[in-house]
Amino acid sequence: MLQALLAPGGSNAIFFIAAAIVGLCMVGLILLVVLVRANKRARFKRRMNTVLGIQKSSRLGGKGQQRGLLIQGKLDEIEASHKKSRTQLSMRQRIEMAGLDFTPKQFYLASAGLALTTLLVVVIMRIGILPALLASATMGLGMPRLVLGFLAARRRGKFIHNFADAVDVIVRGLQSGLPLGECMNIIAREAEEPICTEFRMVMESTRLGLPLTEALERGVGRVDVAEFKFFSIVLSIQAETGGNLAETLSNLSGILRQRKKMKDKVKAMSSEARTTAGIIGSLPFIMAGILWLTSPDYLSLLFSESTGNIMIVGGIVSMSIGIAVMAKMINFKI
Repeated sequence: MLQALLAPGGSNAIFFIAAAIVGLCMVGLILLVVLVRANKRARFKRRMNTVLGIQKSSRLGGKGQQRGLLIQGKLDEIEASHKKSRTQLSMRQRIEMAGLDFTPKQFYLASAGLALTTLLVVVIMRIGILPALLASATMGLGMPRLVLGFLAARRRGKFIHNFADAVDVIVRGLQSGLPLGECMNIIAREAEEPICTEFRMVMESTRLGLPLTEALERGVGRVDVAEFKFFSIVLSIQAETGGNLAETLSNLSGILRQRKKMKDKVKAMSSEARTTAGIIGSLPFIMAGILWLTSPDYLSLLFSESTGNIMIVGGIVSMSIGIAVMAKMINFKI
C-alpha cells in the first residue's frame, strides 16, 4: 500500500485521501455546530419552562394544560422572530451598550484622530514606516473598539450583579398589591446603576405611548444580557397568557441567582488560567520595553531591517491567536 502511494501515479491517491480527510473534518465541524446550537436552544427552552412553570401547569390539566400550550407557542414565536432579527450590532448599539452618549460620527472622528496622532509619533521616533502603519492601525481601529467593549462588559456586569434584587423588589411589590408599573417606577428611582437608568428609559417610553413589551425589547438591545431578556420574555408572555406574575417573577429571580452563583464559581475556578494568560500575553511586551531601555541598538534591528519587521508581524499574529484561544478556553457560557 505504501509503495503504491509512493509510485509516480500515487500523488493523485494522496491528494484524494487528503481531500477526503478534509471533507470529513468539515462535515464533523458542521455537525458539531448544529448540535451545539440545538443544545443551546433546548437549554433556553428548559430555563423558560422552569420560569413560567409549564411543567407544573401541564400536570393540572384543563386550563393549566391550555396555558402551557399557549406559553410554548409564544416561546416558539419569540425564538423565530429573534432568528429573523439577528443581525450584526451597529456602532450606535455598541455605544449604547457601553453607556456613553456620543454619536457614531464622533466615535469615528476620535478613532481617526488617535490613529493619525499615533502615526505621527512613531514617524517622528524614526522607528520605521511599517511599524508606524501597524501602530496606527492598532490604535485607530483596535484600541477604541477594545475600550468600548470593555466599558460595555463592565456595564453588563454591574447590571447582572443587582438585577436579581431588583426582580425581588418587583415581586414583593406585586404581592403587596402594587401594579406592575409602580413597581418598575420604584426600581427606576431607587435601584443601582445601570438598572435604574434602563428602567427609567423603559418607563419613559411607556409614558410616550410605546407598549411595555416593545419598550423592554429596546432595553434588551441596549443592555444585551440574558437575564434582562428573560425578564422581557416573561412579561411579554404573561401579558398574553395571564397567570400569577409574582410567582413567575419569583421563579425567574431564583434562576438568576443560580446563574450568578455558577458564574462566580466558574470565575474562581478559572482564575489561575486567566492569570497565566495575562502573564504570557504581557511578558513579551515587558521584555521588549526593558531591552529598549537597556540596549536599544540590540532591539532596533527588528524595526530597521525587513526581516525584523516580518518577525514582528509574525510574533503579533501568533500571540493574538494564542491569546484568543486561551480566552476562548476560559470563557464559559452559562
